[in-house]
Amino acid sequence: MTVGNNKLLLVHFVCDSGADYDSQSMFGRHMESTDVPAIYDRVKYFATKLPMVEEHNIYQIIIINSFGRTVSCITTKAELQYSISLLPYELHCISVNEHDKEEFIPRYINAKKKLSVMVPPMMVSELNNIEIYTSNDYSFYLSDDHDPKTVSVYFAPGDSLDYVIRAVKKEDRHLISSYDGVHLCDIVLNDPVRNIYFTKGSGVTPPTLVVKFNEVNIWFTEGTITSLEKAKVEYSIIDTISFWLSEAKETIKWMTFRTDAIRIHVDLSDPVEQYFNMNEEQGEFLSGIEYMHSGNTLIMTWHPLAYQLLNDKTNNTEKTLLRSLLEELAQLNQTEVDFKSFDDLFANPLKKKIYGINATNSPYMIPTGGHVPRIPPEEEHQLLDEIGAHFLALPEYDYGRVPDEERADLTNKVVGYLYSLLQSEIDSIAPAGLYEKVCFDLETVMCDVMLAQSRYSYDIACYPEKADRIIEKYNEANKASVALKFLAEYIAAVPPTGKALLGTMQYDRILTICSLIIDWAYKNDLFMYNIFNTPVEFLRSGRIGMSRVEVDHLMQINAAARERKMESLSDPRILTYTPLEPFADFQKLIDKAFNAEYGFTFQQFANCIIGIADFGESIKSDVKRVRRDVLVNEIVRENGLPMECINAVIDLISLQKRDDFLVPPKPFRKEDVYPWRYNRELSFTRRPIIQYGDELIWGNRQLHHMLRYTVDLIMEGKYKARHTMLIKLISRLSNIRGKEFNSVVYRKLNSIEGLIVRERLSKINGKKIADNHGNDLGDIDVFYIIPDKRKIVVGEVKDFSFAKNPYEMDQEYRRIFVDGKTPCYMTKHKRRVAWVQEHLEDVKVHFDLADGKWSIKSVMFVSEEIVSNAFYHQHEQIIVYSQISEENVKSV
Repeated sequence: MTVGNNKLLLVHFVCDSGADYDSQSMFGRHMESTDVPAIYDRVKYFATKLPMVEEHNIYQIIIINSFGRTVSCITTKAELQYSISLLPYELHCISVNEHDKEEFIPRYINAKKKLSVMVPPMMVSELNNIEIYTSNDYSFYLSDDHDPKTVSVYFAPGDSLDYVIRAVKKEDRHLISSYDGVHLCDIVLNDPVRNIYFTKGSGVTPPTLVVKFNEVNIWFTEGTITSLEKAKVEYSIIDTISFWLSEAKETIKWMTFRTDAIRIHVDLSDPVEQYFNMNEEQGEFLSGIEYMHSGNTLIMTWHPLAYQLLNDKTNNTEKTLLRSLLEELAQLNQTEVDFKSFDDLFANPLKKKIYGINATNSPYMIPTGGHVPRIPPEEEHQLLDEIGAHFLALPEYDYGRVPDEERADLTNKVVGYLYSLLQSEIDSIAPAGLYEKVCFDLETVMCDVMLAQSRYSYDIACYPEKADRIIEKYNEANKASVALKFLAEYIAAVPPTGKALLGTMQYDRILTICSLIIDWAYKNDLFMYNIFNTPVEFLRSGRIGMSRVEVDHLMQINAAARERKMESLSDPRILTYTPLEPFADFQKLIDKAFNAEYGFTFQQFANCIIGIADFGESIKSDVKRVRRDVLVNEIVRENGLPMECINAVIDLISLQKRDDFLVPPKPFRKEDVYPWRYNRELSFTRRPIIQYGDELIWGNRQLHHMLRYTVDLIMEGKYKARHTMLIKLISRLSNIRGKEFNSVVYRKLNSIEGLIVRERLSKINGKKIADNHGNDLGDIDVFYIIPDKRKIVVGEVKDFSFAKNPYEMDQEYRRIFVDGKTPCYMTKHKRRVAWVQEHLEDVKVHFDLADGKWSIKSVMFVSEEIVSNAFYHQHEQIIVYSQISEENVKSV
């Protein structure tokens, strides 16, 4: 068996031959003398015959089976590091518990090879070791005080039982009677909360789903599978129905069934292509479903209209579907349905299984069908060990605390060491297939991240028990996305020239190196900008460690902000700030400014990108690879754009080879190649086409995303320009956006009952808001009064972007909270608050307020989360636009 393209896994099966087996010997020892080939000899043999597979990349599993008698296989010390010994059921437990962990066994053997194990693996169950390894984040790193590679490790028996029990519970595999009343079916747990199982499949029944209730088991089958698309449609219907029936268990509990098994069979009436077309004609949902009863079987035939109408903005259509299905089940069993608690199931409109995608508006959300890449924790542990070993081998470092003034220098050196590892890894491999692999993974992870963002509130509503895992998967995908983009930028600038075949485990190692470079550079910035004051030390375990207090605090703040952001993006009930086109002649001005900046208009820029994407659609693969001249000539022919314009656009949006990755060509800055920085001109996000020789390689999802991202940067006033015309336009956009956001906040406050609201106040009771010397203090952005609470609130409104890294956190913190050559935003705001306090009587007169005590409060309204407010313990009253509510506004 091959592992990761360039490794080998040998499976040896050692079993009892059954010779002389009787009741007297069945619990004894199998003493038959059998010639078992020397395992280490087999390793040497394959290493000789397969020169592309190195000896240390050959792994072995010894499977031992018997009829009760003890069977053993003697291995030498040299063989131990290559092998693990398992019983058949132990291997099955591993397949259950680790089914989503790629290359689990080779990675486990690699980790174990580094240990000095006191007990030979075959004397106790290997699962003892595996349980410790998996429960410790797939590592044998057990303590900061001990290095598991330099001390003898003894794995005592006992942990294997926990591992087996976890597999048994996770699988919950057992036999139940089939819906035909004749056969027994082997089922495995799929959803423990909803009692949904799937069958293993056999010659009698195809793989299917079954929902177990106390009263009845409901089976789901589908029509003959003629294509992958048909299977997807039918499965999505079955998935939706099985979910809602399981959610309606309280309703089903009171129904009476004549049989203990019911079968719901789903089939399609029309060619599958019609189910994906959006029908402009409106129709009755239930008219698109035909029910037919046959014994204990309910046959559902779906027409395209019904499937299309499932793509509703709320769960009303799914509610109609479930009600009709319960009524049909009642007819099947001549019973009644009590719908008293039925409406409660759909109280949250976001509790909705089917989520439609408009492929025209969001082409980057079309799934690739590929596996979403992850950064394996096993590779992270390996590299953290290597980092520690490398620096402890240097004379200037030793165990213990690193002087605070040297922390930034050390983290910077770690980045340099990891970068050297990346260089050597890339230099050793052949370029064949690498660019396609990276681009395909970027397409896959792009779709996954965007879908996760848009579906977040719906997924949480449907599966609240999975909330932590949903966020975890999203973070994992984001982490992989950043690493992949860095890798794409590197191999575009420094193409590999080696000859070694790239294996999947080496690919994972490269991605992990990219991820850790970003992580350690992030830590370096935390020290550089004095955000952290965390001690750093060389641990006795051989790793570089730092206190988790500040790290965890920052992670919690960012995680909470990210979750709120995802909630606002996915919940249509939450109003988020989306600026409109600012002025009528914007298109003409942006065209002129782009032409001055680049030599082509923005319209030509957009048309060229659309032309590239259209050409890409003619290539069936998700990854497009074509000679540059062929693409240019095709766009000239199809779009009529000048050839020099097309080439200039391609140069602007493509990553190209250069002598040194870390030295960008003029006029770019060195920060433009730092993958941990945001809004970089040389980033893959801005340049999703890789130029390799005379060929261009890209994916349409990333291309479409780049165009939207560019538009967003322009509209948000963040697009970096050099020509005066574009700089002025971007500045104008920023000012307009700020004023517009101020008005939007005012309108939202004004819609709250019980408030007196004003915006852009420059005078109160005829008095200008100025200091004692007459210097203008600026307008009050929003000013509102809560009469019933005798509260006056002075509001500052700022359109900020979320700080994504330490550099942005530092800039955000300084703009808002730190006075420099000019006062910061908070200082200016507090001066206006102080003025209101000093002129309280004028406020009362101006707004005809009652005499007596009134409190003056301060608040800042922002478009995005302000991380520095929480992290730097400013504790100012700051409300994000999406969180403006009567409760939040009145509780200031």
